[in-house]
Amino acid sequence: MGGTDCRVIVPSRCYFKPSKLRPLDGARVSVKDSIDIAGHKTTLCNRSWIELYPPKSKTAACIQVLVDAGAVIVGKVKLQAMIMREEPLECVEFSAPFNPRTDGYQVPSGSSHGSAAGIASYEWLDFSIGSDSTFHLLLKPKVANNTILANGSGRKPASYNGCFSIRPSTGIMNTEGVVGYFPPFDMPVFYGRDISRFSEFISVWYGDSPSLHAPSKLPVEVLYPLDYLLTSNDAQTRLIDLFISGLEAACHVKRTPISLAEQWEKDFPDGTKHNILRSTLKRFVWDQKALCGDY
Repeated sequence: MGGTDCRVIVPSRCYFKPSKLRPLDGARVSVKDSIDIAGHKTTLCNRSWIELYPPKSKTAACIQVLVDAGAVIVGKVKLQAMIMREEPLECVEFSAPFNPRTDGYQVPSGSSHGSAAGIASYEWLDFSIGSDSTFHLLLKPKVANNTILANGSGRKPASYNGCFSIRPSTGIMNTEGVVGYFPPFDMPVFYGRDISRFSEFISVWYGDSPSLHAPSKLPVEVLYPLDYLLTSNDAQTRLIDLFISGLEAACHVKRTPISLAEQWEKDFPDGTKHNILRSTLKRFVWDQKALCGDY
């Protein structure tokens, strides 16, 4: 799925029966090629990277959990090269996957485009693993006052390819063996077509994480980020407001409007030369370059 051979060997479902010890027994899972699998190279969809590094000796912690629960890794899927933003025509070393929705020519988004396109395309695939770094800088923001819009590299492909995905809270999962893009926010995500199966997958994947805890009894607060939720699409804005109104009713609280850009200008960290959030975040791109320094 991530190479030149179009054939994928998958196990028969006849020989697997989920149990308490192996709740995902026989589940077919694909993995983004920025996540290590023992015995295979992690390519980042870059030919020079493939030549430079040998096969991995250890499977990423977040994948080993699935294997121990009975999941079968059937292949690795493409990503945008070096986990950077690429449009399909910019994917020169490995062509971009086709988005199966609409007329087949809608972009699959990224960087986990192979994970989302794969689960949307193949009925025989049960789950697909990608990653999400939350941070994505738009050079021409759609909102005023130099604010930042963030588009998750794991969540956006789900919306483009018509499938479901969940990105856990930062720190919930062990990211050992996952090539990072923006370490403070990097997290593995998973995709699926059948949301009714997500509960069983979640309980296995990060159900015993030490970061999880019982629901807090403290008062609930609903924050309404003005930087992100003011859209130019009236229909979308109405749907968002309808959802938040329902949340207010369920939690018995009123939303609290908040602007991250304004909060930053009021109290930005010591030593920060830029008091405009957008200017400061531009410097974070260096993080990803430093991660690939050896390359």
